[in-house]
Amino acid sequence: MRKTFKKYCLNCNTEFEVTSKNKSKKFCCRSCANGYNQRQRFTEDESLYCDGLNSFNSYVLGLIVSDGCLSYCKHTRRYRITITLNDLEVIQAIHDIWTPKKSIYTYNKSNSVVSNNACDIDFVQKMGITERKSATIQMPSIPKQYFGAFLRGVFDGDGSVYVNKTTSNGKFYYYVNCSIVSGSLKFLEQLQAILKNDYKIHSTINKDVRCECWSLRVRVKSSVKKMFDLMYQDGGLCLMRKKNKFNL
Repeated sequence: MRKTFKKYCLNCNTEFEVTSKNKSKKFCCRSCANGYNQRQRFTEDESLYCDGLNSFNSYVLGLIVSDGCLSYCKHTRRYRITITLNDLEVIQAIHDIWTPKKSIYTYNKSNSVVSNNACDIDFVQKMGITERKSATIQMPSIPKQYFGAFLRGVFDGDGSVYVNKTTSNGKFYYYVNCSIVSGSLKFLEQLQAILKNDYKIHSTINKDVRCECWSLRVRVKSSVKKMFDLMYQDGGLCLMRKKNKFNL
């Protein structure tokens, strides 16, 4: 009978058996070996939020709330923040400031930045961002001077601009509308209240019959103009293809 020895995994501390031929084995499985080695190579990313909010990181926070995610990697035993967009220019700008030591991750037409900065992860968790947040996210507390930048981030993540066309007396009339979609009704209701009370922007919320999500829609011309001015007044980073569709 082959003699076996008991060892403890260097990564997860699980007991496993080895033979005399592989007595030097340190890990119970390949995943634990990869996770341990990743931690040894770990490089801390730059921080966006340790000094509080500003215009740029409020925009990034809007992207995290809408099109980003917080996840836990069991192998590295760390949380990470991921933002994914099709638009490389915005991802590149965020990458150069936030994660310059890492690569931009590309899959099909999507581009992603991933940060594991401990300070930033703690910050977004305190702002109410959790794993699988889509249906539970609520409106974080944003200082008024940065609310427009935050809203622009939310809009670039989950917003859209579209044109309605009507006819009257043989003439065509075009109306620019905009909307923000979310799986959290509570988030949209809170956002709607802020837009109405602080900025006199009127909107409606409707359920999307195709899926479990809701849409906040701004249709009134004066409100659309106010929404545009609020989001783009600071001239900060944005998806130009969405901004240009307003055509106001």
